[in-house]
Amino acid sequence: MSAEPSNTPLSLWLDAKNMSANQLASLIGVSPNVIYPIVRGDYDRVSKTVITAISNQTGITIRALITGQQDASNKKSETGIECIDNMLNDIAEHLHQPTAEQALTKYIADDFRCSGPAYTDNDLPKQYVTFAEMNLSNNIKSGEVTRHVKVSLKEAHFQNLRAEPIEDCTLIYTINRAFIASNNGSSNANEIVDTIAIYELEKSVGQMAENELPKIRSWWWHTYFPDDIRLERMKNIKTNIRGE
Repeated sequence: MSAEPSNTPLSLWLDAKNMSANQLASLIGVSPNVIYPIVRGDYDRVSKTVITAISNQTGITIRALITGQQDASNKKSETGIECIDNMLNDIAEHLHQPTAEQALTKYIADDFRCSGPAYTDNDLPKQYVTFAEMNLSNNIKSGEVTRHVKVSLKEAHFQNLRAEPIEDCTLIYTINRAFIASNNGSSNANEIVDTIAIYELEKSVGQMAENELPKIRSWWWHTYFPDDIRLERMKNIKTNIRGE
């Protein structure tokens, strides 16, 4: 079974992320030659293991990958509320990019604070950062090292701690997966990290006026390595210690 190459779910996803098939292959640890058939729409030559890995990384459903057709469940966000989904997808697209401040300011409340384990050091003057400080720390350049970051929204839903109607909730739980390619001029390094981010909205959806954009007043985050990546890192560390 095949589809028009320019219209396959994977080719559209790569275009949206400005990512090459080679970068995706590196991200999931397979040869680029395994990715090319799926991009082209040649689904008869792809293993289940590869399809599953691509689905886990991109959020494209397995059904969409093997049929070449987008389906209703192939969504980047699971909130079901368009203005919230648009905000979350904009965050994933622009975070760590030079466009972040300009693109995301419209979603930021006046009393915004960003916090998390990274800011709990007693030596820090405060336990949070402003939106401007957050963007500065997310700058893709750090000294002589240039970082290219591609972010995919993996999961998003309301944190309904009080079993309230969704339209009354103000907390959103998300997981973003980032592929980070670093170049310090002499060597390259690739890394995959997941980030849990919890957003507190200034207003619930039920309180917002028609066409009003959601505003984030609190942004809590914590970064960790995915289980499969963490286990591989531990295996490499043990191998190096043993001198194998």
